[in-house]
Amino acid sequence: FFFLMIRRPPRSTQSRSSAASDVYKRQGINAEYMGLREKSIDDLNKELEKHKDELAALRINKVAGGNAAKLAKIRVNRKAIAKYLTVVHQKRRNDIRSQLKNAQRLPLDLRPKLTRAIRQRLTKFERRQKTTRDLKREQNFPLRKYALRA
Repeated sequence: FFFLMIRRPPRSTQSRSSAASDVYKRQGINAEYMGLREKSIDDLNKELEKHKDELAALRINKVAGGNAAKLAKIRVNRKAIAKYLTVVHQKRRNDIRSQLKNAQRLPLDLRPKLTRAIRQRLTKFERRQKTTRDLKREQNFPLRKYALRA
């Protein structure tokens, strides 16, 4: 017996034209979120509260046995809240960064992450420091100077 290998079509992607790829077309950048960075933090917080209230209402509706359209809206709402929170946090961090521009030390969360080893190694100033023993040794036993006859 010969088994016929039937190749499954690839999962829907943006380039393929299928019913599932229409989802990608509908997911285009939503106009509602385009101007978020231009808004003030107070405006963002007000809209964030609206989204949170709507999410609470949708969750109550879910428990009460709401329809599928409302249940699908829960995910959209959660994503919207995440977008608003992201912008709010970025704005706050940028404000703090600009206030502390000339400060001697930055808060830990604003410092560069790097690696743990790099963060914990000695600074250039600390590496240059010498112990009192080294200072005495250099003072008492300086490098000898030799003159060679040509």
